[in-house]
Amino acid sequence: MCYVQHAHNRGKHSSTQRSPFETCFGFTPRFPLDFVFGKDTTVEGHNDVDRATRFIEQIQEIHQAIQEQLEKSQAKYKAKYKARHDKHRMEHSFQVGDQVRLYISKDRMQGEGKKLKPIRYGPFRILEKIGENAFHLDLQAYMHIYTVVNADCLRLFEP
Repeated sequence: MCYVQHAHNRGKHSSTQRSPFETCFGFTPRFPLDFVFGKDTTVEGHNDVDRATRFIEQIQEIHQAIQEQLEKSQAKYKAKYKARHDKHRMEHSFQVGDQVRLYISKDRMQGEGKKLKPIRYGPFRILEKIGENAFHLDLQAYMHIYTVVNADCLRLFEP
């Protein structure tokens, strides 16, 4: 089990480009073969105060670099997922007070006889706009549906 933990602590994370151990302690843990071949990774210094000061500065630099790397990684993923999300976004022209027709899928229906119930309900009045793509509707209590609905489930009511 200790070998797995050691491998995890030495492995670099894709977002930070550093190992978890290096992120917390400022250096990568020594590999068992480093002891065999005499590879030394200690910090040289004149006294303990200089060593401690250098170590603290090194940790702060590592944390700053990791913070910058995480911000770059998050910006990349946000751009990627926002483009994917916006591809399916539906433009609408609904206003408060409009009469709309509600389309409900069979999955959202409650009770028995779901297959026999209609898919389109309405007209309903839009009471308020919530965010950019959600609307609060004046739904009947017997429908047992939450009154905030996404714009992709709505169509303008044309008598």
